[in-house]
Formats: sequence, structure tokens, C-alpha cells
Amino acid sequence: MSRILQSDPSVTMRPLPPIEPSTWVIFGQNVPKLDPLPPEDQERWRKNLARLAAQCGCHEGASTATVVIAGYALVCSVSEAVFSYWIAVLFFVLGACAGKLFGMARAKSKCDRALNTLREEIATCLRAGTSESGPA
Repeated sequence: MSRILQSDPSVTMRPLPPIEPSTWVIFGQNVPKLDPLPPEDQERWRKNLARLAAQCGCHEGASTATVVIAGYALVCSVSEAVFSYWIAVLFFVLGACAGKLFGMARAKSKCDRALNTLREEIATCLRAGTSESGPA
């Protein structure tokens, strides 16, 4: 698929937005400045934070909706239950919403852990005096 995207000049990939961590908020948490970290760690964290900020729970929502609707169809085919398209749509929407909520909670949990790790790394760099801008 990447060959198709590369060969078609009309298709462009949307670049990630530039990250200014001092003003960035992910899931309600302020992202600390990355200045105390070495340059290679700053770049790694910028990519990681951009990836975390883009997580929205859509994959989990779609997966859950698919499983719920397949389960409903299976139950209707095995039992004497009458298949109703309205009930199928209701189950699909409820499954998608439940999956979306689960995905959002999972993304927030990942983000919380990553930001805690980032804060620990910054604190370690400041204690060790390995800041690019000099000791704190």
C-alpha cells in the first residue's frame, strides 16, 4: 500500500503537528518541557507523545461492535429468537459506544503511565545534571 501512496502525487500523508510540550495538554494533563533531556530522548518522547495524543479508542470501538453484532447474529441463528434489524442496530451502536469508552480509558491509562515515566526521567536528568542547558 505504501507503494501506491508514494507513486500517486495527489495523495499526501498528513504530518504530525509540531509539538511544543510546555503548552501541550494530553487527556487533561500538562506535558512537561523536554529541555532537561538529551536530544535523542527529546525526539523519542516527542514521537511517543504524538502517538499517545492521537489515540482515541476507535479501534476498540469497532472491534467491540463487530464482536457484539456477530454474537447477536449467532444467538439468533442458533436459538428460536427472531432476528430484528432494529435490535441489531441497537446492539451495534451500544457495542461501539462501550468499546469507544473502553478505548478512551485505555488510552488515558497509557498516557498517565507515559507522563509519569517522562517526569521521572526529567527528574533523574536534573538530579544528575545531564541537562543540555546545563545543571539546574
